Amino acid sequence: MTTQDAFERTLALLYEAALTAGKWAPAAASLDDAIRANGHSLSYVDMNSPKDPEVYLSRFFIGGERREDEEELYFRDYFWRDEAIPRLHGLGDGEVAHRSDLYTDREKKTSIVYNEFRCARGTEDGLYLGLDGLDGGAIVLSLGNSTERGSWGHDQIRTIRRLAPHLRQFARVRHAMANAGALSASLTALLENGRSGFVQLDRRGRILEANDRAPGRS
Repeated sequence: MTTQDAFERTLALLYEAALTAGKWAPAAASLDDAIRANGHSLSYVDMNSPKDPEVYLSRFFIGGERREDEEELYFRDYFWRDEAIPRLHGLGDGEVAHRSDLYTDREKKTSIVYNEFRCARGTEDGLYLGLDGLDGGAIVLSLGNSTERGSWGHDQIRTIRRLAPHLRQFARVRHAMANAGALSASLTALLENGRSGFVQLDRRGRILEANDRAPGRS
């Protein structure tokens, strides 16, 4: 599969997964393949308080499999003392940062998070991608290490930047659906929902279907 084929496949799966929870794992696996990363997490957070951000939504994937055990471990034992978290505050929309740049040289020797969690799992040379959420929220894609020899290549960074607007839309939709209590609903049920407006778009932004409460339909 060519790089462009992998990119197109990832987009198609992301837009399916935005409205169908069961499609998220295949989309995550395709994302890792397209970027050539050994895993990732995607989180939607309120960063208004950098020292104590509220996490609305977070999913960890390794090898295309959701790792709820890793999610529980990280947020129970490491998140609250992860030195990198407050330093993510202010990461611009579409900005990519190397994880190693968010820990000091001293922390790389002494940090429990960096050594016990990051290095032990092969994610210490990963990347962060910052994206704007809604209402002051922030979206963070945290990538594990590159599966390529050496570090991250130019084409990998380019793929991440190309995926950025689609990941932003995906996370915003999942967050909005969570707020509407519709995460487990089917597409048909969403379109029949009489309380909220839903519009199904293709990846070019064209409307495929919309319910009666969707913008412009009422």
